[in-house]
Amino acid sequence: MSSTLSTTRAAALAAAAFIAVLLAGCGAGQSGSGGDQTAGLAPEVDVTTAVPTPPVIVDPTLGPGEPETELPEGAPVSFPTTARAYAEATVAAWAAHDIEGLAGFTTEQVHEQFLEIPGQLNTDWIYYRCDGVAGSSYCTLRNGDGDDVRLKVVHQYLGGPHAVTELKADLTEYKTNAEDYAREFVFAWSGGNAPRMRALAKPEVVDAVNKLTRPSGQYILSFQVQHGGAGLAMVYVSAGVSFRLDIGTTLLGQPKAIVGYGAK
Repeated sequence: MSSTLSTTRAAALAAAAFIAVLLAGCGAGQSGSGGDQTAGLAPEVDVTTAVPTPPVIVDPTLGPGEPETELPEGAPVSFPTTARAYAEATVAAWAAHDIEGLAGFTTEQVHEQFLEIPGQLNTDWIYYRCDGVAGSSYCTLRNGDGDDVRLKVVHQYLGGPHAVTELKADLTEYKTNAEDYAREFVFAWSGGNAPRMRALAKPEVVDAVNKLTRPSGQYILSFQVQHGGAGLAMVYVSAGVSFRLDIGTTLLGQPKAIVGYGAK
């Protein structure tokens, strides 16, 4: 009898232990949401790749899609408030090939005219004069070769963009004809363009002609050309006063082709 009770008690204890294990397993399986039978399992972690990612620094001045390498825009352009300074700043931008800066100073048409000026000009531009006329100033700058640029600066636009509304370029030319070469020199003399005179003639010729009385107002200009020996053309000039310019024919088309001077 006691043997039967021991056997029955052992069986009951074994059954109770089995039920406890079964209940513990069900509780673990139902700890996740939605009946996911794997929610109670710990995720696998690859410790070799668990390296913290550095923070991304975003430049707040850039818009969406702009690369981080672009610099933010600089300070606003300061436009001159006097006609002379405005003209000087415009020509400086052109000489420095600052196309964007030049566009800010000029109208679209004048901007294109600047870009169409031919040749590689001397960039040592200096202020020559400004003449005021009816709300505008006509300002001339000149370089060491006697090239002139004259800008119309509208007074009401000073201090802001696009105040230069007209451009006239008068460039020194080295003619290939003796009479035309002499004409360039005489016009430079009558207009007081000493750098152009020096570009076209030797210094002693410039000094001699500058001692003459410069013509003023309207005058009759005439030339007579005689060809001498050794590649020399003698051009007799009458421009209120008369004198002779000796031009080296092998130097035509180049600077300083006027090599001599004489009284007529």
